[in-house]
Amino acid sequence: MGIQLDWQIESEQKRRRATEDPQVKLMRRRQRRRLLAVLLGFGLGLCLIIGAIVLRLRMVEDGLRQDLLDTVDAEVRALKIGDRDNYMNIRRSGSEYWMDLQRQTFDEYQQLKNTGRLELTGQVLDVEMDIDQSRARVVVEEKVNGIAYEVVWFYWHYTDAEQNGWRRVPPDINFWGEKTRLQRGQVQVNYYSLDETFAKAVGIRLSQWWGQVCAWLICPADLPDLTVDIEPRSPADPTWDLYDDWKLVLASPLYAGRSRLDNQLSPDIEQFMARLIAERVVNYSVSPSTTFVASPYYDSDFFVNEYQAWLVGRMIGDPSQGSPFFESIVQNYGDTVPALMLRVLNPDTSLGTLLQMTLPDMNIDTLQRIDWTSFFQWRLGLELKILRRTELAISEDEMLVRHNALYDDRDGTALQTAEYYRNQFSVYQPSWRVQSVTFIVDELGRLNAIVTADDVVAMFRWADVTWKRVS
Repeated sequence: MGIQLDWQIESEQKRRRATEDPQVKLMRRRQRRRLLAVLLGFGLGLCLIIGAIVLRLRMVEDGLRQDLLDTVDAEVRALKIGDRDNYMNIRRSGSEYWMDLQRQTFDEYQQLKNTGRLELTGQVLDVEMDIDQSRARVVVEEKVNGIAYEVVWFYWHYTDAEQNGWRRVPPDINFWGEKTRLQRGQVQVNYYSLDETFAKAVGIRLSQWWGQVCAWLICPADLPDLTVDIEPRSPADPTWDLYDDWKLVLASPLYAGRSRLDNQLSPDIEQFMARLIAERVVNYSVSPSTTFVASPYYDSDFFVNEYQAWLVGRMIGDPSQGSPFFESIVQNYGDTVPALMLRVLNPDTSLGTLLQMTLPDMNIDTLQRIDWTSFFQWRLGLELKILRRTELAISEDEMLVRHNALYDDRDGTALQTAEYYRNQFSVYQPSWRVQSVTFIVDELGRLNAIVTADDVVAMFRWADVTWKRVS
C-alpha cells in the first residue's frame, strides 16, 4: 500500500462530496427536522403535564390552606361567642388529659374576655403547612391588657369517615422549625425558629444584665459566657442545666401559652430568670472557684438573700421590689458599699463585721438611715425555722442551743423568755410580718430595737456583733 499525502486525502473527500446524491442530502435534512419536531413536541407535552400536576398540587394546597384558615377563624369565633361545643369539636386527640386542658383553656379565655382584658384579633401572623405529613401550624395574634401576643396552634388534616378536615391537635415538638443560634455579647441563645421572637427578647434582656451585674458587684473576675437553651416542652420554671453551671434552660412559652410580640419578657419569666442569675452571680462574686453556701444560723444567710434581692430589683428596674436594706445603704453611703461588703462575706460572717465599714458609730441617727425591716423579718423567721426543727433537720438538743444563741442573756432574763416561747410555740404558727422598727437607748446607754410584727412586740439589743432578742 502506498502512502497518501494530506493533499491527496482532501482531494479524495472533495470528490466524494461532489458525487453525493442531492436527494439523499435532502432526505437526511428532513429526518433531522422530524426528529427535532418530535423532541420539541415531547418536551412541550411533558412540560404541559408537569405544569398541570404543579397547578393541581397548588390548587390542592391553596384549598387546604383556605380550609385551614377557615378552621382557625371558626375557632376564634367560638372563643368570641363562648361556644364551648364548637371549640372542642375542632379538637382531636387520643389524650384525654390534653382534652381536659383544652376545656380549662376555654374557661381561661372566657374569664379574660369577660373581664375586658382579652382582645381576640384573629389576625394570622404565619402559616406553615407540611402537606406530606398532613400537618400544619398557625401563629395567631391575641392582645391581653392591650399588649400584643402570639400563640401557636397545631393542626392535623384527617380524611377518615369520623372526621374530615383540619383538627386542632397537641403541640408537635418535631414541627418547631429549624434549630438556630443568636449571639449578643457574652450571651448565646439556642432556639428553634418558632421561638424567634421570644429568643430575641431573652437575648436582649440577658445581655443587658450581663453587662451590669458585675458593675454593681465589682466582680473579682469576669463573668463566664452565658448559654440559654429554649426548648419546646411542657411549661416549667427556668432552671440551670445539670451539667453546665452557666447554661439556662427555658421552656418555650408557645408550648402551652403565649409570647409577647414587643421584644419584652413577661414579668414572671423576667423575675424568675433574674433570681437565678442573681443567685449564681452573688455566689460567683464571693468565690469564683467554689459554690458559696451561707450558714443558715448566721447573718451571712440574710446578706446573701439580700444581695440577691437587691440585684433582682436592679435588673428588673424596680429597686423597691429588691432590697430596701441595701438601697438605703446605697442612698446614704454610695453605690460601691454593697460590693465592698460582699468582699468580706464568709459563711459565718456577722452583721457587725459587714456594717463596720458603713456604720463605724452605732447610734440612733445612723441606725435610722437604714431600712431594717427585712433584717428583723429574716431574724424572726430564723427563730421559727429553729423551733420547727424539721426544716433545718436538727435534733432537740441542737435546737435548744441554736435557739438560746439568738437571745442576749447578759441580764440573766432572756433565756427565760426563750423558754417561754418554746413552750408556747406551734408548728402551725405562720411567719411574722414586720410592720415597724423603732430604736431607743436604755438607761445603761445600750442600743435597743423595738420590733412590731403582727401582734408580737419583740425587743432586740445590739450585742457587739449583731442584734439579739431580749424579750
